[in-house]
Amino acid sequence: MNEETPYAIQVSDLSIRYGTNDILKNIHLSISPGEFIGIVGLSGSGKTSFLNAIAGFIPYTGNISVQGKIGYLPQNYGIFPWMKVKENIGFGIEGQNAKQKARRISELLKEIDMEALGNRFPSELSGGQIQRVALAQTLASDPQIILADEPYSALDQHTRSRMQEWLLTILSSRKKTTLFVTHNIEEAVFLCDKIIVI
Repeated sequence: MNEETPYAIQVSDLSIRYGTNDILKNIHLSISPGEFIGIVGLSGSGKTSFLNAIAGFIPYTGNISVQGKIGYLPQNYGIFPWMKVKENIGFGIEGQNAKQKARRISELLKEIDMEALGNRFPSELSGGQIQRVALAQTLASDPQIILADEPYSALDQHTRSRMQEWLLTILSSRKKTTLFVTHNIEEAVFLCDKIIVI
């Protein structure tokens, strides 16, 4: 995190290069706290690279200021197949004793409507249920900023529509600043306050 600004995320002169290829060049962007921003573009246009630079996963040139903790929701869900649902959700919880952690996991299980499934493994869940567990895992550490990289790309259209409504309800109520990468223009229009085209 850099020095305080009125923005949750501020990007200036951002460039990303892989070898001799410029993926992104001279990007400027300011995002206010609580905004839900969609990022759309063709495959290979640099959408995921942009998220990864903000998260600090890859090298870049320029300046990125992030005010708050980041939660990352990857395309492949990011949950661990050998862990039960409640263990996956609790994985990112730090600085709490066992009782506090158990209470936090219980709260999140209730919020994602999976209280009865805490002892199941991911292989015993549907795609929509796995996605809910992945979001609960991301929210467990109470990040101020959510970076979501096409989290619904593997879901069928019916499940995807239900998950869009559910995601919007949860993140809006928590006032999370969100960057949401998608190929789906309709999804971006439904979910987002603003849309950035790369």
